[in-house]
Amino acid sequence: ILPQQGTDFWSMPRKINLYRNETKENAELVYHANGQLNEREYHYACHLLRDIRQNKAVYMDPKLLDLICATQAWLKYYGYNGPIYINSGYRSAKTNGSLEGAAKNSMHLYGKAVDFRVPGLTPMQIAQIAAKFQAGGIGIYPTSNFIHLDTGGVRVWVKK
Repeated sequence: ILPQQGTDFWSMPRKINLYRNETKENAELVYHANGQLNEREYHYACHLLRDIRQNKAVYMDPKLLDLICATQAWLKYYGYNGPIYINSGYRSAKTNGSLEGAAKNSMHLYGKAVDFRVPGLTPMQIAQIAAKFQAGGIGIYPTSNFIHLDTGGVRVWVKK
């Protein structure tokens, strides 16, 4: 997982591994390679991160995919090679409005947020990894056993 000497991490192909429990969809995707988005795999990542209640997808923020990629690289370094289990990616206004406690101007509405869990790890453990990147918001939901990452401003909150 660590780059060879002289190779920058971000110059290597960027791969993510996603799983949607509700639909049983799973994919390992190289969404970025050779300095550009791999359109087919990027579009499939957007599909996996769609609003499954409305079956609607949008173009997800590539920086969010980079944040997932970097987090998964650290998880792999520490021995976890499986997917992240997606709870929510993009949310339509209708879906967002129907969720108790969802922010009215949620980053999910703009394709800039993901909620997920990793089997065997607590949301706090994942948050400690993600915080190293200083790349956006981190919401920690220990009672519901998931973490929120977004590409908005750098901030952290814990929902008890």
